[in-house]
Amino acid sequence: MLASNTMSALGMDDKLSMQIQSGLNVVAGIALSFVPGMGGLGASMIGAGICSFAGGYVSEALGGSYALGWGIGNFVGGIAGGMAYKGIINRLNTPSNMMNSFSNHSNRWKLMNEVTEAARGRAYRGGTSVYRYFQNIYTSGKLGTHTITVLERIAHYHFFFW
Repeated sequence: MLASNTMSALGMDDKLSMQIQSGLNVVAGIALSFVPGMGGLGASMIGAGICSFAGGYVSEALGGSYALGWGIGNFVGGIAGGMAYKGIINRLNTPSNMMNSFSNHSNRWKLMNEVTEAARGRAYRGGTSVYRYFQNIYTSGKLGTHTITVLERIAHYHFFFW
């Protein structure tokens, strides 16, 4: 809104200033989509920018003001973009997708915590149990590994989700 008000104060047409602001929303949203942890905001901005264009033109075609349709499109598009992002992230955070990502792209996973203790059970006597907790820097998915080593040999290994 600040960009729109500034452009209006400079003598620019209101409709053009709203269209420029919508374009800025899309460009900034695309840029934020590449920043880890900011994808949701980027998707919301892209949705707001695209839907505000559409809302303005639909409102004008129905005999209303461009500004009213632009505002409604901006609001609805922001919500729709955020919901689309959340749906994509939920799809990426399925157990099989997270295990594949961890195996193939370990640089995307940040170690959050590591717990080492003596292994329990007759088969693991004298062994070491290590739990590692990871979080994906892009999707915030959480995954852990459990490794038991006995005499420097891996006796047990599995993934878990927390």
